[in-house]
Amino acid sequence: MERKDSSVQEDFTYQIERPGVYSIKEINGCLYLTELRATEELPLASSPWEAFLDAEKLHYPLTIRPFRPGDRMIPLGMKGRKKVQDLFVDNKVPLELRTRIPLVFSKGEIAWVPGIRIGENYKVTPNTSKVLKLRFEGKILSEFQPG
Repeated sequence: MERKDSSVQEDFTYQIERPGVYSIKEINGCLYLTELRATEELPLASSPWEAFLDAEKLHYPLTIRPFRPGDRMIPLGMKGRKKVQDLFVDNKVPLELRTRIPLVFSKGEIAWVPGIRIGENYKVTPNTSKVLKLRFEGKILSEFQPG
């Protein structure tokens, strides 16, 4: 069995100044950001490739870039930091796909790992008044479906 070279990285960095639609050509994907008013009828994310974050806790510009060794975040429901590498292993993300998942950062902190988890510090709470809906679409969705 031949292994793909995992040292090959998709390298990109995008600065997102406001909600909108952003093409990420390096990974053949697109990120949709929509700001919503928080209401009691706010839907739950319909897929792991969709997230709802507290817009008032996010700071623009948001940064979009691939995973790099050493990246850590505070996953939803946890108090401490966890390596993104460990989240990928826990969720059985194939090695060759890990650098093709666009991480979303706010002020240097990971707010969302599409397909995996949002950051604890960005969750929607009863005090949330504005919500940022994020949705990722791309070729990777046909190659990996989180369990």
